[in-house]
Amino acid sequence: MDALPSFWTAPLGFLVGILAISRVARWLQGVLALWAGDSTGQSPSPRRPELLPLLLTTIAHPTPWLVLIGGAWIVHRLFVSPVTTEWRWFLVGFICGPAFAVALVYFRLRRARLRLAPKIDPPAS
Repeated sequence: MDALPSFWTAPLGFLVGILAISRVARWLQGVLALWAGDSTGQSPSPRRPELLPLLLTTIAHPTPWLVLIGGAWIVHRLFVSPVTTEWRWFLVGFICGPAFAVALVYFRLRRARLRLAPKIDPPAS
């Protein structure tokens, strides 16, 4: 019964987990777009990635630094300090938030594909 008052941190962890995973996914999308170069197919030869924008995206962008600092802080908090029930609930929400979001997106895309798929009639016998 002692964990119930600290349950309020789970929704906060859920929200932070969803925001963190979306931020990292957006940053990775930018890095992959820079790495791929011209993906429109209009140029006759594949273009090499430009190194300066790629370097700036990996070093000057705040997302990798936030992930590194946040990860180091969480590891330090888990192993050095005693873990309280508030932190346990926060980490449960932080892990379950992105898992829930990924599952929701997967099932919505699956339903949209099934709805848009051509209907095949069984052969008449």
